[in-house]
Amino acid sequence: DTLLTKGEQDDWGSAKATRWAVVAKDYRILLMLGDNLGDFTDSYKGSPAERQAVYEANADKWGREWIALPNPGYGSWESAPFGHDYSLPEDERVQMKRDQLQPWPERP
Repeated sequence: DTLLTKGEQDDWGSAKATRWAVVAKDYRILLMLGDNLGDFTDSYKGSPAERQAVYEANADKWGREWIALPNPGYGSWESAPFGHDYSLPEDERVQMKRDQLQPWPERP
C-alpha cells in the first residue's frame, strides 16, 4: 500500500491534483471516494453558488467516477456560506449557514 500525504513533497499541499498526477502517470484512476468536494477536484473553494457550479460542471462523474460518502460534521462546505472567514462572530456565521439551507421539494 502507498499513501501520498499532504506535505510529503514540496508542492503537495491541501490541493490533491499534484498527487493525482503522480498516480495517473502509471495508472488509470477509475473511481474516487471522498466526503468532501475537495476530494474530487481542486476547484472546491468558493461561495455556495460557485461550489454548485463546480458540482454541476462535473455532474456526469457523480455516482460513476466519483462517489461521495457524506460527512455532515466536517468539510469545506461548512465554512463556504460565510466565505471561510472565521473572524466573523459565531452567531453571524451560524445565521449565514442557516440562510443557505434549502428545503427539499414536497413529494406528490
